[in-house]
Amino acid sequence: LPISCPLAACQNYATAVLTSLRDAQADIRILALHSQDSQPALVKTGTDFIQKYNGDVVMGHGPHVWKPVRIVRKDGGGKGVFFESFGNFLHPGCAVQAKNVIGRALFQPDGNKLQLKQVQLVPVQNNGMAVNISSADARTIGGNVKFTSLGGPNRAVYANIKP
Repeated sequence: LPISCPLAACQNYATAVLTSLRDAQADIRILALHSQDSQPALVKTGTDFIQKYNGDVVMGHGPHVWKPVRIVRKDGGGKGVFFESFGNFLHPGCAVQAKNVIGRALFQPDGNKLQLKQVQLVPVQNNGMAVNISSADARTIGGNVKFTSLGGPNRAVYANIKP
């Protein structure tokens, strides 16, 4: 196959990459994806990683706007979290915007496996080299997760994940 992504693994290699991650001896499997020109392809690859390849966390980025957070059931049992896009996150070279998030996934031992127990978001505003807590309401990010505000000035939100 021709290499069209010299600095990254292209969609052409998704099966090989996902299989390698599935077969790795690891407690947590994390996949970072950049959508480039196709957000639907990112969503499909990220969902497949959790469902079919026993993934735990997908960190999507690329469209530079925040996108939904989803809890995805694994075919073999358990759940993973899919952060579809963090927005501009902490990128100093992107336009200033308030709707970016830092995502956090908390896992807890359950027998010989780790189970997703909580997902947290902290809204941030990028501004050149500076990043500050944003006034954006991260509860509005969308997806299948109902976030609760921690209250106070930090605007962080969380969602407890049921087994």
